Amino acid sequence: MTPAGEPSSPAPHRRPSPQRHGFAVSAGCSGGHPESGRREVPSMGRPDQPRNRLLSSLPPAELDALRPCLEPCSMKPRRVLHHDRAPMEHVYFVESGLVSVLAQIDERKAVEVWLIGREGLSGIPIVLGGSVSPHRRVVQLGGTALRMAAADVHAAMRDLPVFSVTMLRYVQLALAQTSQIGACNGAHAIRQRLARWLLTAQDRVGHDVLPLTHDMLARLLGVRRATITECIAVLDAERVLSTRRGRLEILDRERLESMSCLCYRIMANEHDRMMRDLHGIGAPPTICGHDHAASRREATETGSNTPTVSASPAP
Repeated sequence: MTPAGEPSSPAPHRRPSPQRHGFAVSAGCSGGHPESGRREVPSMGRPDQPRNRLLSSLPPAELDALRPCLEPCSMKPRRVLHHDRAPMEHVYFVESGLVSVLAQIDERKAVEVWLIGREGLSGIPIVLGGSVSPHRRVVQLGGTALRMAAADVHAAMRDLPVFSVTMLRYVQLALAQTSQIGACNGAHAIRQRLARWLLTAQDRVGHDVLPLTHDMLARLLGVRRATITECIAVLDAERVLSTRRGRLEILDRERLESMSCLCYRIMANEHDRMMRDLHGIGAPPTICGHDHAASRREATETGSNTPTVSASPAP
C-alpha cells in the first residue's frame, strides 16, 4: 500500500536508452511513480510545442532530443509533486496551473517561499545534482505539466548545452525570487504582499481570473483569514478586483501594481532579463511583459475568459 492508502503498481520495464542527438534518451521515459505516492497519471498525448517557457525557449534540435522524455501529466489541486525530505524522481515543467513551494515553520503550519507557473519547473534539487529538499511542492491551481525523470535531466544537462544553461539560469531566478520574498515578508505590510502575490500569480497563469479562496491566500501568506478578507474587501470596493465565491478577477492591474511593493517589479524584471538572455535579442514578449490584452484575446478566441484550472487550499 502507498502512503496515501492506494495500491501501488509495479514500475514498468524500462528498455535500454537509445542515442539521439548525442543525448541518451530513455525509451518510454514515463516509468516510475509520482513522488506523492499516488498511482500513475495516464498520458495525455505529446504536444507539438510546449507551453512551458523554459522548454519553448530551447533550440528546435535540443527540444526534439528531449521530446521522448517529456511525459504529459495532469496536476490536480492538492497533489504533492515533491514531499519534503523524500527523494525526488522527476522534474515537472509546468504548462498551466500554479505550484507552491512550501516551507514548514512549525508542526502545523507551512508558508509559501516561491511560486511556480508556466515560466518554470518543480525539482530544482535534481537540476543541481541532488534529490532531497526540506520544502514541499504542492499544486495550488490545477493544470498540466511535462515531467522528466531525474536521470534524463542529468543526461540532458551533460549533452545539451543550451538546456543546461537554461536550467541553471532558472535556478538563479528562483534564488533571486526566494530571497526577495523573504525580505518582502519581513518588511512590508500584508496589503502590499497580497498585491505582489496576485500580480505574480496572474503572470504565471496568463489570465485575469484566478480561482482563489481567502483561506488559500491566508495559508500561503502566513496570515489570518480575516486579514485577507479585509484586504480583498478594500480592493473590491476600489474596483481593483472583482470577487465571487472561490474566484478573483483583476480589473485594474495598473492600480494593483501601484499598491504593491517594489519587490514585485524587482522579481518581474529579473524574470524578463532571464528570458531575454535565453531568447536573445528580438525575443517574443515574456509573461512579465504584461501583454495581458493578448491573453484575453486568446481566451476570447477559444470561447472563454476563465482559465481551466481549479483551486485548492494549501494542505
